[in-house]
Formats: sequence, C-alpha cells, structure tokens
Amino acid sequence: MLNGTYLLSFLILGSFIVWPEESTAVLTTCSLKIQIYWINYRMKWQAYQMYRQIVKLSKEAGFPHPGEFRFVNIWDREPLD
Repeated sequence: MLNGTYLLSFLILGSFIVWPEESTAVLTTCSLKIQIYWINYRMKWQAYQMYRQIVKLSKEAGFPHPGEFRFVNIWDREPLD
C-alpha cells in the first residue's frame, strides 16, 4: 500500500513537471466533478427529507398521499433559457 502511494505521488509530481498546464486542468476537472456530485447528493438527500416531512404532514392532516419521490440529477435537468 505504501509503495503504491509513493508511486502515485511520483507520477503526479512528474506529470506536473512535464505537463504543468494539462495536469492542472485534469486536477481542476476532477475537483469540479467531485463538487458537482457532492452538491447533487446533498440536494437529493434534502429533497428526500422534505418529501418524508410532507408525507407525514399530509397523513396527519388527512390529505391524500403525495406522489412517489422523484429527483432529477443536476446533469439531467433542462436548462432555463
């Protein structure tokens, strides 16, 4: 495990020495993708919590059950023109 970590560190360092702009672009892209996935996960979790609260409140008030939970991922949404 430790040798693999050193190898990966040397490869990343070497790529920054040989191709600094491309390496920066790759790391920036990876960072932004991780952020998008994290934001999407948080939005999905909060939407599901709100849905559960709406189901509970509608059950207590005697209203019909709302529809099933649906969440559209950020990358699947239609743009607002």
